[in-house]
Amino acid sequence: MNILRQCIRFFLLISVIALGARADANPIPWPRPASMPLEDMYSYLDETDQGGLRETFTGNYYFDYVPEDVFMMKYPVPPESDSISVAEGKLPEDWHFSPGIFPLLHEMQIPMNPVDWYYIRELYPTVLPEWPGIPMIAWNGPFPEKCFFNVKYRHELLKRGNDYIYFYALGTGKYYETYTKEAIAYLDISMPKHYTMHHLFLDHTPHAFAVTCEENDFGEKRRIVSIVASAEFSSFRKDIIGHINYLRVKLDISDTVSPQVRLFYKVDKCDITYSSVAEPTIVPSGRNMLVKDHIHFNCCPEYIRMTILVNGNQVIFREKAMEEAPCDCYCFFPMEGKAGPFTPGTYHVRLINPYGKTILEKEIEIEPQLPCEGDFDHDGDVDGSDLSVFAKDFGRTNCPACQ
Repeated sequence: MNILRQCIRFFLLISVIALGARADANPIPWPRPASMPLEDMYSYLDETDQGGLRETFTGNYYFDYVPEDVFMMKYPVPPESDSISVAEGKLPEDWHFSPGIFPLLHEMQIPMNPVDWYYIRELYPTVLPEWPGIPMIAWNGPFPEKCFFNVKYRHELLKRGNDYIYFYALGTGKYYETYTKEAIAYLDISMPKHYTMHHLFLDHTPHAFAVTCEENDFGEKRRIVSIVASAEFSSFRKDIIGHINYLRVKLDISDTVSPQVRLFYKVDKCDITYSSVAEPTIVPSGRNMLVKDHIHFNCCPEYIRMTILVNGNQVIFREKAMEEAPCDCYCFFPMEGKAGPFTPGTYHVRLINPYGKTILEKEIEIEPQLPCEGDFDHDGDVDGSDLSVFAKDFGRTNCPACQ
């Protein structure tokens, strides 16, 4: 198993995806849209010798229908990207994406062929003032009716003050009007453990994300930020923009930025002796939600994770798992997490297992909370983020009695 797959896997399924779903995201089919129900991406960040962050990106794109008259695929890449590669494979004729097949998706043996790509004169527009337009590459057809593309590139993240700006061109649907039913894009960002994502946006709109820490076979601990975006009866028209910084840097907590829901969770080692009698739970706790379950999966997973999607008053927790190799045994992986802060109100909450089945559905009421002493970021508890806000407001000074 390569390090990339150990460190950066991401998955969230919302509901059964219609067979005719279209995705107006990367790559951009030309001259007309094609049907791409799944966009599955992995990003690996490492420090450079100059003190910056360098991304190694891998994107997997599954098309279940490409019209015959599509003669070109276009693809935006960050400025000064290198190590760009494109490969193409043919999906089985009866292939259709559904929630139940995701845990076994990587078992498909798809022969991949390298594709010749080239830069085109068009620029892809973004909302970033530093990058009002970014380069685009393209490659030519003909393409199989059902096909799979793998795109890789490397580049250094944009630096803005104390923040590194993460960017992915998800919103390519802004290129043309088309009818879409539902499509899902997943992105996992793996970074050194002393970095963290403190804000995430789709263009200017705050977006939920999940955070956990993992350790690879070399003993290296890394922080994983998991993101999901879905489009229903519309196209993806906004890009993913994340603000990443070093944990020792004081976070810029602005009153003008809407609170963003984060999910912090942990998954313990599997317990073969555990009884499946206990039911999963999701309960309110201040302005947060606490979720617990025992995830039933085979004993040889590549990963077991949890993600979250918040859309208005709809909240979806998704257990995600990927099989490393066929395994003859199954066991239960204890999982617990905390998501928040939520604004007061009534939320319709679902918990979905790795096979796409809703195992818990309920209404949860988040009550208005009285201010708590020490809760500087107003999320209903006192933790490390409150310390960051306190430090930003008052700075670091020595007590006169200690000098």
